[in-house]
Amino acid sequence: GYGRIIAVNGLLIALFQLPCTSIVNRFHRGTLVALAAFTTAIGFGLIGVVEGFGAFVVTVIIWTIGEMMMAPMVPSIVSDLAPVHLRARYMGVLGMCFSGANTIGAPIGGLVLSRLGGAYVWAGTFLLASIAGLLYASIRSRLAVREVQPAVA
Repeated sequence: GYGRIIAVNGLLIALFQLPCTSIVNRFHRGTLVALAAFTTAIGFGLIGVVEGFGAFVVTVIIWTIGEMMMAPMVPSIVSDLAPVHLRARYMGVLGMCFSGANTIGAPIGGLVLSRLGGAYVWAGTFLLASIAGLLYASIRSRLAVREVQPAVA
């Protein structure tokens, strides 16, 4: 069951990431990345309270939408904030942050799960993703506003 549920994430990304990127690039990236973080927070937070196959699929759809909204925005935000001569270094640190989070997140989540239970894992995930959304919202004014280029037919 878990494999079928989590496969929804990969399927949605394969089918909709490119159209989603085209859509999200029309909006201010600071606003969108904050919205994406809150959407992800809701999707992961709901995992702790839902029951049944269909309900878990809905949670995956919600957090995947947040993930697809965030994916094209984060590198752009790093580029906005980095001094021109340090952009490559900032991008390297961004990659290390994602790798580091994956390296420590699973063991910490497993420890919380084994000691406190799943409700704490998902409540904590909701809280951390919500904090990320607030932090993204707080830097919104520092991000460049791009002119939207009309689509070529």
